[in-house]
Amino acid sequence: MDNSKRLTLEALVAKVEVPSLGGALQLEKIPLTRIASMMDDLGDTSMAANLAFNVDLIYACCPMLHSKKLLDAYEVLAPTDIVCAVLGDNMAEINRIVTAILDMYGLADATGIKDAVKN
Repeated sequence: MDNSKRLTLEALVAKVEVPSLGGALQLEKIPLTRIASMMDDLGDTSMAANLAFNVDLIYACCPMLHSKKLLDAYEVLAPTDIVCAVLGDNMAEINRIVTAILDMYGLADATGIKDAVKN
């Protein structure tokens, strides 16, 4: 008897629970080279630079946040501003989502990664 579990599309789609939103955000993998480039650009270790990296990463990996209707509803100036607007400037939620994204690439627990993107 075959004990292997049948995979479903739902099982392969990455999601992260966001308690402040009362649900989950669907995550989409972007090319690893883009992640690496974003991390390379994180030369500055200031809080503002780390937040900008986190916001850019979340925006890049959460297609739902690209909705024109959502951007208009929150009246954001720049598209990436939607991340903080939707999450209510909640750093814990931002960190939870970034950790989930990095985990998709096997980077969440890598040595030095948390220091590179910590808030």
